[in-house]
Amino acid sequence: MKCYQYDVSQNGRQIVLGGENSAETVQLQGKKALEAYLFEQNGQPCANVGNLLGGSDGWDPVKVLKQAEGAGKTGIPTLLLLSADSDSVVSGESSVTLTARAYLFSHEACKEKVYFSVSPEDKPYVKLIQNADASCVVEGCSHEPEEREIVICARTESGLEAAAAVTVEPYLIQAPVFAETPRMVKTEKTVQLEYKFSSQERVDISEISWYRCDGADEDGTCRADREEGAAWDETMVPEGIVLCAVTKLNRPLKTYRLNAADQGKYIKAVIRPRVKGSLSGEAVSVIMEEPVGKNEVEKNYLFTDFSDLPDENDTRLRKGCWTLDCAKPEDIKADSASFGSWTMERKDSAWKYGRTGNGSIGIGLYQNTQGARLRYTPVAEHVGDMSMTVKADPAKTAGQGFGSAGQYMDFGIKFDTEKLTGYCLRVLRSKEASDAVSMALVEYRDGRSRLLTELQRTSCFLTDCTIKITLEGNKLRASAVTAVLQPEAKAEKGYLPKVELEAEAEGNPYGGILIWHTGTPGTGGWQNTTMLHSIEVTYGD
Repeated sequence: MKCYQYDVSQNGRQIVLGGENSAETVQLQGKKALEAYLFEQNGQPCANVGNLLGGSDGWDPVKVLKQAEGAGKTGIPTLLLLSADSDSVVSGESSVTLTARAYLFSHEACKEKVYFSVSPEDKPYVKLIQNADASCVVEGCSHEPEEREIVICARTESGLEAAAAVTVEPYLIQAPVFAETPRMVKTEKTVQLEYKFSSQERVDISEISWYRCDGADEDGTCRADREEGAAWDETMVPEGIVLCAVTKLNRPLKTYRLNAADQGKYIKAVIRPRVKGSLSGEAVSVIMEEPVGKNEVEKNYLFTDFSDLPDENDTRLRKGCWTLDCAKPEDIKADSASFGSWTMERKDSAWKYGRTGNGSIGIGLYQNTQGARLRYTPVAEHVGDMSMTVKADPAKTAGQGFGSAGQYMDFGIKFDTEKLTGYCLRVLRSKEASDAVSMALVEYRDGRSRLLTELQRTSCFLTDCTIKITLEGNKLRASAVTAVLQPEAKAEKGYLPKVELEAEAEGNPYGGILIWHTGTPGTGGWQNTTMLHSIEVTYGD
């Protein structure tokens, strides 16, 4: 961002808004760009209203354009924008083209000569090739192991400025070499992949994927299940192999948590060795020699913080697996005032793992399209009780949760994930409040829902919100609370600082989980989302 100032003082002393060394503040003193706003005529300062209003069509509602034209002070741009065709470059491999455009105050484009530069400390990492058409090619030339963010500045002769940040990745070195063959070690309720490289000078960013396999052969299948002589191709995973966990954000996933679905299966790890600034090496597979025993798994407990969850769309409902997709609830009308035309994009990943902003703190799983749905299908039926605790951060900081009234998010337990039958806590943005949500218990039957309790208006759907829903016997209970203190203004409106709900419910043999967000992701792809940090589930015996 670049902002312009001229002749700003405080208590008689010239100051720079943003601080003396503010990179975003451009001083206009002594620069031709100042003439877009102010020029001298007959020794007197004149506001250049003609230049600001006139554009290129001669619009002159207050008869000031002739004054600017007479002084030769028209057509002077006030804005320089800089665009990039990519935000990163790999040294020796790729380049980025930056293009600058100058605009009049009326947003009409005009031609200006533009010069590009970087700071002296950044010069060793990039090469700038300036073109005649106000564009510049940026090539990386970094030999450092770490990537580096470079700010490229564009300036016109008149003094306008713009800047863009480009991440420069270093020249890639050869992939690391294992000092010894990776091996798998079982610990209590986990499996660990142990390995080390012949050189430990750079940070390990290896990609590790974990699979649940039917057999113990190298490719994770029983030899009888595949054609004789057929090679293993990891791009075509057989039905007997399930991808369970993956590396994210360059953090090698060396530990896999065993769960009920792993009993009787063989766990396999595939590692592609890589360190910061290196190429990826050939994949190496390690598989358990013995299947997972029944005493090595947690049968009545499930936990995820989503840091290792494969987050590509997958509509298959497989036991012991999470299913990520997007869908429109059966009882929602797409043309309603709350949902408009329903903007769900099936081609996009329904969920993303990463950082967003506003009220969503840290890293987590958030919605990438309208109708984002997350389901877990257990291995076995669960006739008894069930409890689920969710840690969540809505991006909205006013407490309304969603972009439009009528949109909601369901947190469900005791679900048949195929028939969509079970119980939920519904978090709803109602038209009656723009700074709160309403919550109620809901029953789903074959995809259609109905309220089991009255809606309760609350201000607790904020950062660090803990949602808990349980079924004990025939008692369905839900609670929601946040660590954020309730403002007095919301208390005066009668909003509940926390929610506690209870209803009669029938038991069922299901143990599935449903999380369903019916709102749009919002500006930037996240400002209406709710970030999930963890889900913890316990089942009764």
